Amino acid sequence: GTYLKLSAEKASRKIISERDFARVFLDARFANSLAPKLTLLSSIFIGNAIDDVPFHYQFMLGGQNMPFTFLGERNSFLGFRPQEFQNNNVEFLQMGFQYEIFPKQYLIVRGNVGNTFDKFSIKLSPNSFFYGGGATLGWDSRFGPIEFTASASERHSLITHLNVGFYF
Repeated sequence: GTYLKLSAEKASRKIISERDFARVFLDARFANSLAPKLTLLSSIFIGNAIDDVPFHYQFMLGGQNMPFTFLGERNSFLGFRPQEFQNNNVEFLQMGFQYEIFPKQYLIVRGNVGNTFDKFSIKLSPNSFFYGGGATLGWDSRFGPIEFTASASERHSLITHLNVGFYF
């Protein structure tokens, strides 16, 4: 399956806002079946905000099932604490595999790279980004997913996360 979201926002003092700023971002996620029980997962998130951007409208990276934008969709930057990175610009890439161990039980292994920046740039220098990854063991119960994730990065040797039930 494919999920694509392109969003552009503009706030102006001329129209009830306390600040002038603009933000645009692309959130793209893909799930491609490679075999009956194996799926390739990939996602990319790129965003740019300019002018007098309020703190809560900056982009945030870090944590399991955390939004990258204020009131945004949930995403994961494994190996880091929730919203550990925050700034006006973001670049993020994640790749992984999901394997169905038994019906309604699965293993997800993912690796990610990304960072937030003060100024937008497409310079892909390896030392400008942070790397992390992790594994999730999950079960689709009648009360929602139950997932245990263990992740690590160059900053943190081990971060664990337990999710029980649906988000609402």
